Amino acid sequence: MTNKINMDIFTNKRILFYGPANTLDKPFLNINDYDYIIITNNLITRFFDKYKLKPHCKVIHLCNQLYTLNYINNLWKYEKNIYFFLFINKKSLSYAEKYLERQKLCQLPLFSINKKIPLGLSRILNFLKNTNFKELYITGCTFYNEKKIEDCYEVKYMIKEGKKNNIFSADKTKHSLQDNINYVKNICKNNKNIILCEELLQILY
Repeated sequence: MTNKINMDIFTNKRILFYGPANTLDKPFLNINDYDYIIITNNLITRFFDKYKLKPHCKVIHLCNQLYTLNYINNLWKYEKNIYFFLFINKKSLSYAEKYLERQKLCQLPLFSINKKIPLGLSRILNFLKNTNFKELYITGCTFYNEKKIEDCYEVKYMIKEGKKNNIFSADKTKHSLQDNINYVKNICKNNKNIILCEELLQILY
């Protein structure tokens, strides 16, 4: 059974989308300036060692199917640190229900971009599009602008399965980078409360 999120929790709140790319602003971020922080996949094994959070700061974890099915042990290990988990499809959610507290498990709305699979940031922007947040700061997203897949992520973020299933090889036909860029650009330009890190700003504009 999918839990329904009360989206009013984001009203007038400051949200951080903390993606896995190596952006220059990360060492200078004050994590505790935000009410909600959204992390992805294997950041769950790094984030809580890197930062000490104050009680008001809640972490939301976005899990794709590849990570959920192969690393459910990591989700279980850090479950106590997560406010709720967001899964991209029913298969991932059903699998997680066997191991994690059901009240923390939520499935994102079904969503595609020109019949292609959206990337994580696009999914989150779609998820938040009708909420009245005070601020959404986006960092750690470079749309695979690097030359090698290993360079797209923070150290130790990439899982071994990701080398086989990535935007530079197996996933080329599943995702459209340009369509995702266009989607993100359109959402961001119409919402003055969205702030972009410098690298993403350069990619979009």
